[in-house]
Amino acid sequence: LLVDASESMSYASGARSKYDLACTAAASMAYLVLQQADSVGAALVAGGVRAFLRPSGQMNQLREACRAMCDGPFPGPGGIARGVDELAGRTGRRGVVFLFSDLLDDVPEILAGLQHLRYQKHEVVLFHTLD
Repeated sequence: LLVDASESMSYASGARSKYDLACTAAASMAYLVLQQADSVGAALVAGGVRAFLRPSGQMNQLREACRAMCDGPFPGPGGIARGVDELAGRTGRRGVVFLFSDLLDDVPEILAGLQHLRYQKHEVVLFHTLD
């Protein structure tokens, strides 16, 4: 699970911000994946990787992922492009990468990071988070 924790995700026209919605969707996806006995890892990105949990199949991984997501969004400049590319260098075996983001960053840089993940044979699923 890859959650955009950049400052742009803190925008909210109502009671819940884009970041809140992305974290809720990511936690729901983590629960579903763990229920089918697969492993879940999580990362928060904002100008780089801010938090990283190695994949685990234990149910307490959901609690740890939610705890990490409580730290964001992070203030200051920085989007997800650099973090996605940095994360691609950290991942080992191939898997499915779920990206939750508003995609408010330089498009060619985002695409380069996603292509890096695809080059390593990861399947990438993008959840475009809007307000």
